[in-house]
Amino acid sequence: MQVQIDNIIFSLQKAGGISAYWFELCRRLLNDGDFACSFYEYKNAAQNIFRKQLQIPPHLLAKSKKLPVKIERYAPVIGHAEGGVFHSSYYRTIKFSKRAKSIVTVHDFIYEKYASGLKRRGHIWQKSKAIADSDVVICVSENTKRDLCELYPQHKSKDIRVIYNGISESYYPLNGKTNQHNPYVLYVGVRSGYKNFAFVVKWLSALKDFELRIVGAPLSKEEQKMLTQLLPNRFHLASSISNSHLNELYNNAACLVYPSSYEGFGIPVLEAMSAGCPAITLNTSSLPEVCGNAGLMAEKLSPELFTELLRYAVANRTAISAKGIVHAAKFSWDKCYKETSSIYKDM
Repeated sequence: MQVQIDNIIFSLQKAGGISAYWFELCRRLLNDGDFACSFYEYKNAAQNIFRKQLQIPPHLLAKSKKLPVKIERYAPVIGHAEGGVFHSSYYRTIKFSKRAKSIVTVHDFIYEKYASGLKRRGHIWQKSKAIADSDVVICVSENTKRDLCELYPQHKSKDIRVIYNGISESYYPLNGKTNQHNPYVLYVGVRSGYKNFAFVVKWLSALKDFELRIVGAPLSKEEQKMLTQLLPNRFHLASSISNSHLNELYNNAACLVYPSSYEGFGIPVLEAMSAGCPAITLNTSSLPEVCGNAGLMAEKLSPELFTELLRYAVANRTAISAKGIVHAAKFSWDKCYKETSSIYKDM
């Protein structure tokens, strides 16, 4: 069976949740004898940390038009005549392949909720067109499906399937602790406005017995200034680290703090739980689905509430860790791939 895979996401980001999702699907697809794959590749894809791990045979590789990625991302893919199934990594449609069945995965609605101007309008146009042209829409959570039906009511009659993300097997409890430093709270991922990173820094500034460990992109000048003023000598940044290093950080942290106001899914929360690290989040969007009864959830961004949950996590770590490990085991990339490839076959 022919499957056409559009790898544009690997050129749009060097890392990130969508890249992780796409990597996990691609590496299983490459080892699945039921499918013959064609991959569309774009400039700078090799810089993505997940794409580097994929062994795509040269004879399966189909390269796109030589357009700048900022333009290419909005252009339709020129498909093969034989049809089959087309699945884009980031809201693209297929052209000239009338027999191809199209699938789109919808991860979240961050642009709709938090962006503005031309960026917001362009993204809405592209996403709406991709959904309209698809035969099946995959949503990564029930909350994302609800958002789709609310924000794009013209598409709520589409064939929409909920398939949860998984988590890497790289995250698990270590036999012995390796932390020789002061107790720390861990923050993982993007730090833009709705993620409430500034809240974390201000909150921890009053808790002198905890450091802040940050995993993500290099600090901006504003972030560096804020951290130096509020957490002098109590913060550390790690960028482009391995899964094994991140697993150590999860294992040794007092907790993961993930106070995002909106998530389509929230993979770091499950990574932490799988490693036995308590996760503190806001009770909003998809996070109740992801956390189940194993997360520590605050009803609002309150320093008092987050401090209470942190103290509780430290005092009850063994029980919280055990519950989190059991809950995280319900999510796997193998399950995600099995459900996704079943759609390919059904179509």
